[in-house]
Amino acid sequence: MVRTRQEDGTYRWHLADLDSTNGTFVRVSRFALSPGTELVFGMTRYRFESGQGISPHSSPPPPTDDGMQTAKPGANPVRRPSPIADIARLVEVTPQGDGAKVSLVRDEYRLGRDPSECAIVPQDDPFVSPRHARLYRAENGRWRVENDNSLNGVWVRLSKPLPVKVTCEFLLGEQRFILKVLGSRSGG
Repeated sequence: MVRTRQEDGTYRWHLADLDSTNGTFVRVSRFALSPGTELVFGMTRYRFESGQGISPHSSPPPPTDDGMQTAKPGANPVRRPSPIADIARLVEVTPQGDGAKVSLVRDEYRLGRDPSECAIVPQDDPFVSPRHARLYRAENGRWRVENDNSLNGVWVRLSKPLPVKVTCEFLLGEQRFILKVLGSRSGG
């Protein structure tokens, strides 16, 4: 955490990760996802991967076994990536590497412990609420995540310094911290 003096004489706190191995995660109520965004729900970590160049409502032609497709049947063997490879997905991040992958082919998903209400169900995670979070494609086509009144919240890995105006809850390893800014004019 760094405190800097602003031009108007007030101070502003910034929370930043210093390239730590496990990262620094902040609690959010909703967040616009970008490719590579890491998220924590309960004790389960995911990475959001975003595809480019496919309409969410189009029906791509079936890919070949290697994930590639030809331009037309009988055409030159010039190959291009299959649009299937362009679909966004949520990838579980485990100590052994990538785990379960969920292709986000619908416009909305619920994540939680209750499989009757949630399409994404983290395995063996007692800290995930029955309905923990909602992932959805906004009208502008960007994917967003929002907390669904879960007890343990939705956490996003910091990718750049975050200015803190009033309060910020963050994770360092397994420890939770709350930064509360009480006053911004004093020099001490």
